[in-house]
Amino acid sequence: MIKLKDLLNEVNFRRFKVYVSGESEPLVLFGKDIKDAMQVARKMMQNSNKKITKVVKEEKLTEGKIVSDVERAAKKIGIKFKKKVKTKFTNDFTGVNEPGENVKYDDWMDYNPQNYESMGRALISALDGKYIRMKPLKWTSGGGMVFRKKRKDSKTEFRITYARSMSGPYISYEGVHGE
Repeated sequence: MIKLKDLLNEVNFRRFKVYVSGESEPLVLFGKDIKDAMQVARKMMQNSNKKITKVVKEEKLTEGKIVSDVERAAKKIGIKFKKKVKTKFTNDFTGVNEPGENVKYDDWMDYNPQNYESMGRALISALDGKYIRMKPLKWTSGGGMVFRKKRKDSKTEFRITYARSMSGPYISYEGVHGE
């Protein structure tokens, strides 16, 4: 028996959102390319007065991509994060003159790792190829890096830090929850 997932991978179908004038929600269709998705949408439309306004190719669905990448890289290195979610009232994402909003942040820590400095640097170098380095963090007792997935999107900013504090060494991750 042939499964739909195997068939879609074999034929190399992509998922598209087709926006139609007069409709609030887009049509989600599969096709080989944009032309194919538009042809399917035209066949599906019952009213010929409606026009296709735009077609957008969807990327793979990866909920919490940054989080999963950090978690996967940390696991390979041997870092075991204790996960917490904090809420902060801020206007960082709305604008300076706009009212603030409650934003959830992931705040993960690994307390007392074996070799905090080399593990922290290894985590930063593992994430270096996938994300844009924004700002290095340097202290006498440690360091870190601020990354972004998209240079101009501040919601995709996250921070990896490693340091020795009064309570002992730690490695941490901080970023917007759900990004």
